[in-house]
Amino acid sequence: MFRNTCINVPVVMQLENVECGAACLTMLLAYYGKWVPLEQVREECGVSRDGCSLNNMARAAQKYGLDVHSYRCSLNFIMTKAKLPCIIHWNFNHFVVLNGFTKKGAVLTDPAQGKVTVSLDEFAKSFTGIYMQLSKTAQFIADGKRQSIWSFIKKRLDNSISPMILILLTSITTCIIGIISPVLSRVFFDYVLNKSNPYWLYQLISVMILLLLSQIAVSIINGINSLKIQGKYAIYSDYSFIKHLLRLPMNFYSQHMAGDISVRQDSNRTIAYTLIQKLAPALLNFILLITYFFIMIQYSIQLTIIGILVICINSILARIISSKRLDIYRVQARNSGNLMSKTLSGLQMIETIKASGSELGFYKSWSGHQAAVNNTNIEIDKINLFWGMLPQLIEKIGNVLILSLGAFYIMKNHFTAGMLLAFQGFMIAFIQPVNSLISTGQSIQEMRTSMERVEDVMQSKPDTLYNTDSSCKTELFDHMELNYVDFGYSKYSNAVINGLSLKIHAGKSIAIVGSSGCGKSTLSKLISGLFDPWSGEILYFNNSLCEIPKSEFRKLLTVVDQNIVLFEDTIENNIKLWNSSISDEQMYLAAQDAQIHSTILERENGYQNVLLENGKNLSGGQKQCIEIARALAQNPQIIIFDEATSALDAKTEYQVMQAIRARNITLIIISHRLSIVRDCDEIIVMDNGKIVERGNHAELFNQGKMYTNLVTTE
Repeated sequence: MFRNTCINVPVVMQLENVECGAACLTMLLAYYGKWVPLEQVREECGVSRDGCSLNNMARAAQKYGLDVHSYRCSLNFIMTKAKLPCIIHWNFNHFVVLNGFTKKGAVLTDPAQGKVTVSLDEFAKSFTGIYMQLSKTAQFIADGKRQSIWSFIKKRLDNSISPMILILLTSITTCIIGIISPVLSRVFFDYVLNKSNPYWLYQLISVMILLLLSQIAVSIINGINSLKIQGKYAIYSDYSFIKHLLRLPMNFYSQHMAGDISVRQDSNRTIAYTLIQKLAPALLNFILLITYFFIMIQYSIQLTIIGILVICINSILARIISSKRLDIYRVQARNSGNLMSKTLSGLQMIETIKASGSELGFYKSWSGHQAAVNNTNIEIDKINLFWGMLPQLIEKIGNVLILSLGAFYIMKNHFTAGMLLAFQGFMIAFIQPVNSLISTGQSIQEMRTSMERVEDVMQSKPDTLYNTDSSCKTELFDHMELNYVDFGYSKYSNAVINGLSLKIHAGKSIAIVGSSGCGKSTLSKLISGLFDPWSGEILYFNNSLCEIPKSEFRKLLTVVDQNIVLFEDTIENNIKLWNSSISDEQMYLAAQDAQIHSTILERENGYQNVLLENGKNLSGGQKQCIEIARALAQNPQIIIFDEATSALDAKTEYQVMQAIRARNITLIIISHRLSIVRDCDEIIVMDNGKIVERGNHAELFNQGKMYTNLVTTE
């Protein structure tokens, strides 16, 4: 037996595959009256690319004032005694909210699919026996409200009022012509065809042709204007999106896939279309609806009532259709993002796939994502096909009833044929704005999916380096220091860097070595400002990183790592990165120091030679040299090398390092190669996120400890 009880829980859809737990917690917070943005809960849960654990969810829930109890229970207990709603573990890789049970089965709010009902057999197979029970405590504060789509629309349209008015005016002109046309049709039937006023024929036809031409002209103007505004709006939205995206910290990129971000950016076009093509004419359609209603009443109240009934039934159907499609559109958007990410990653690592003979394996994995997209598209098509036919059927039935009743009135001499024709014209004109308003309502609801995905990016906090208020300057670097720094990639995971303190003086060369996973690269990312420490501080000029303006800090420090990125552009633009403040002389000198200048000149068109995507027409060593030249062209005072010379031969590596040392640049090197490490002023040995040894090559080697082992096993 089970309880025939089902509790309604607000639906919050996950935007990434790994945030199902955070989405479930967000839903239960909303159920208890606390509306918190998903991105905030995601941060509190410490969601990473590996997702989040039940323990992390419990910690986050307690911070919000909820009492948390997690249990392992039997199927009978969850069906008869567990407090509902609750979060349950599903298929060993997912979290869902259990709303309750009905005769049809278990009712779930799945952050990946929305509200679903599964059979008791399926529930028994998928429920892992783990559930989380949440309840309010005295510290719980119910506040906030669900973000309204209208607040989003208002924010988006703040700078678009004038263009919208222009669309409105041209639409009004078109609709005035539409009101006159049925009246002319009545005059034609009742006063021209019955020969009571035959001399009106030519004038009437002339007026109708003039109105038709005017309507066509105004419609063309309106269409062109709408497309221009839509294009400008989409460009502005894309610009704002990309500008904000580039200001986000690395934590954001570590939790989101590139393909999904690209799909979100494309959502701006969908939003632009809905706002300009759908929402802009909505006010006019409402005014026309009222106008046509009063005109039709003057003809026949009974016929008008039939039209109203048709509209009411279609409005109810439209609401049902919209509710059915909303969650599916969310799933479709997420699946499309996953497919795009899978496709991009496959293309980026195509050499590895082909070299390892893994084409079939990748294809099977890719096919799974493609099948998920196809399945959601089929579900949408099914809904559109079945439910989309009903409004058309209702309209046809209404039209038959109007014709039948109108014919009856004509036979009773209550109507003329011209009046019936005019009424039908007004009815068609009456239904058009209604259908448009219904369609607009549906589009706006469906736009919520795109809005949520775009706002998830736009509401993310920018990198703390983007501080424009500070007057700190970086004219001459003296030293930098780390004081008791702790850091990890997930909020509740073990720290990768533990209580690390370090001071680096200007002009020195420092090597950081250690076994794989000891925290070397993570330390370099902290020094370069890509991540913020959990605790402790990182100081430059005795100023915290967050106090130094981004533009000033990037003049100070550059990074060359093992992940080389080259653009499909000229070598010059790849070195300068489109920075016009870098002179050609700086570029040439940087290329010479990177030992790539002569190689570039040997290529056709020299520095204007166009590289293929990611430098496919260069060798691995040449790519690294251009990456080094790019860093040196910035004239930095500090440069970080993270395995930056791994593809260079010993001679070229030596020449590059000598040239850099001649610039008197503070050099921080992360490398496993003894040839580049042993000449550094100081070598720092790391293990488990801590500094365990430090000194020069001779000192450390003679100690016979970890550094000695690293050198002898190289």
